[in-house]
Amino acid sequence: MKKLVFISCFLCLNSLALFAQPFTDIASFSAQQLNTRYSNNAGKNTTTNYFAGLIVPIKIDSNNTIIIRLNGEQLVTQNSAYTDVKSRLYALTLGLGAQHYFTTKFSAVLILMPKIASDFSEKINSHDRQYGGSLLFQYKFGKNFRAKAGLFYNKEPFGNFFVPLFGIDWQISPRWMLYGTFPLINRLEFKINEHFYTGLGARIYGRSYRLNSYWNRDYIWNQENQIKYFFDYYITKKIVVYTELGRTLGYGPKQIMFEKSRDYVVPDNPYYQPINQGFFVNAGLAFRIRKGI
Repeated sequence: MKKLVFISCFLCLNSLALFAQPFTDIASFSAQQLNTRYSNNAGKNTTTNYFAGLIVPIKIDSNNTIIIRLNGEQLVTQNSAYTDVKSRLYALTLGLGAQHYFTTKFSAVLILMPKIASDFSEKINSHDRQYGGSLLFQYKFGKNFRAKAGLFYNKEPFGNFFVPLFGIDWQISPRWMLYGTFPLINRLEFKINEHFYTGLGARIYGRSYRLNSYWNRDYIWNQENQIKYFFDYYITKKIVVYTELGRTLGYGPKQIMFEKSRDYVVPDNPYYQPINQGFFVNAGLAFRIRKGI
């Protein structure tokens, strides 16, 4: 189980993914809610995730683009046994990087991602800071197919964490497209018309948050393994509203651990414990530019 968790837990790839798929969300906001139960029968769990993102691509010339990205996240958790209290975690990520075309077919995206992730209940210090980055190479084979491979790194509370990246973008037909960079986003998309897109998606996404001194600076690891149906509606050519309905696949473990160990689960926090799988809904709004393969 430990090996499976390590393989499937990936952090802060949003900036990279946006420049490695057929569209870019310049500005976006979304809210996701999961309702399930704690595995230890300690009550019902409600987890709501709010996300906002802004990306500024600055084109230097035909071969080079500077990337500036700011992400903000709030994770709200409630236990039905403690209805008057909600636990909140926050994360702020600044992505700085560049995309470079070596040739018309071969390119690379490099992103540096310093991050602050904690409950923000005390003054921010070195425990709350994380430093990461990613490098992704892309090569286009013909008009409708692109392959991608790279590496992601993040300095987690438990130590250095490296993740291999790979994926493809494939325009199967004028209406069907398969694209993504594993593990963050993978989609099989069907274009109904200029306004409607739908299909199936999968996402594997994990991240950590440091707690305050009351909890001995332990940290939360929050894991999402999702399969979902999505529906995108373009109000205009660049403004899109979207919904996602899905099922978590091994959403947990969701737990508190000691600073330098993933082996010990702190059992006495009523909010952060392993939870059962469940269904979720996500809805959002984005200013999106579709650019194709």
